[in-house]
Amino acid sequence: MFISKPSHTTRSKTKDLRPEPKPYAAMPFDDQRTWATVVHTLGLFFGATSAAYAYWLLRKRGAYIHENVRAALNWEFSITMYMSLLSVAILLFDTVAWSLAVVLFVWWVWHTIGSLAHMVAAHKGVPVKPRLTVRIFR
Repeated sequence: MFISKPSHTTRSKTKDLRPEPKPYAAMPFDDQRTWATVVHTLGLFFGATSAAYAYWLLRKRGAYIHENVRAALNWEFSITMYMSLLSVAILLFDTVAWSLAVVLFVWWVWHTIGSLAHMVAAHKGVPVKPRLTVRIFR
């Protein structure tokens, strides 16, 4: 039976000349502004999912993008939470079904106007501070 040597003893003794990768390279401000606008725009279509991915990927790329993806994530989670609570309250109190449709429409208008306002503010380079949000991520 042939016994091979462990792989760690057969490695070359030369030093690896590749540079250490930088895990988070800072973005220029214009790129941060662009990505902040994209994150707020994607929130209109994909909700908290896009904000969560953006927070996970972009939060350490600069101060401005960190503030914006955090604001987008808090906004999307708050909107989802408010809508869920209103839907449950309407269903628990056994009101007519059209009131749920009205609440859904109001929620959609509020979400759309708020997201568009945040998108414009992010594009201008102004810090985004959503109103009526629960600060889950600080």
